[in-house]
Amino acid sequence: MKKLLKIAGIGFLGFIIFIKVIGTLFPVSPEIQISSFEDKDEVTTELLDVSGKYKGSPDKILVNGQEAEKKTSDSTFKKVITLKPGENLVTIEAYSKGKVVYKTEGVVVYDLEGKYYLEKEQVYNQEQNKVPEYEIVRKEDIDGGFSAIVYADVMGGDAIREYLVANLVKDIKGKNGNATVISLLIFPKQDKVTVEGLLEKTDTASLTALSKQVKAEYSRTSEGEDLFIYPSGLEGDKLAVAI
Repeated sequence: MKKLLKIAGIGFLGFIIFIKVIGTLFPVSPEIQISSFEDKDEVTTELLDVSGKYKGSPDKILVNGQEAEKKTSDSTFKKVITLKPGENLVTIEAYSKGKVVYKTEGVVVYDLEGKYYLEKEQVYNQEQNKVPEYEIVRKEDIDGGFSAIVYADVMGGDAIREYLVANLVKDIKGKNGNATVISLLIFPKQDKVTVEGLLEKTDTASLTALSKQVKAEYSRTSEGEDLFIYPSGLEGDKLAVAI
């Protein structure tokens, strides 16, 4: 009986060695399958769960350059990334011995359904009707219309800034003809990163810094409309603009 067990043990050990040799000689081709989203998917949340399964034995898996959590027990991976408004390219790479052995990509569109609303420029042929490139963000529905923040290319001298801001507001009004209430704060396009950072904070210093970044304010209600330019922010002088 002991002899049989010994033979069985040797046989089992030989089988394990055989399996490992086969795995070395004929490795499983690396592959990544994404299960949490499909290419061109539209999402309404800023955080995206990038997860799926992999084949082969990669040393690590990176999602947009960030290492994902990898579970060898069920060959799955997961990484949560932060999206920006609009189209986001998601790149997933499997690495083995310092080299990329498999790569796949997909696009996810972050549309934000009213929290952010991306809208691009309209540039007219005649200079006096030029609408600067702008982006509407943090758009919130209110009774009869909406409030929003606008990042726009409105830098320049006073006269240039005045007609750019006026044309910008006219363009937005024209695209939202049914809105009886519109409230806009307009910031320079190049200050977007700074302003977005300040918007996430509620301390007095951040709010003061934010007010200094405002270049124009537009309000429209049933009682009328006003457009003001602020050369040095909300706390400084203001210039009424006719629209």
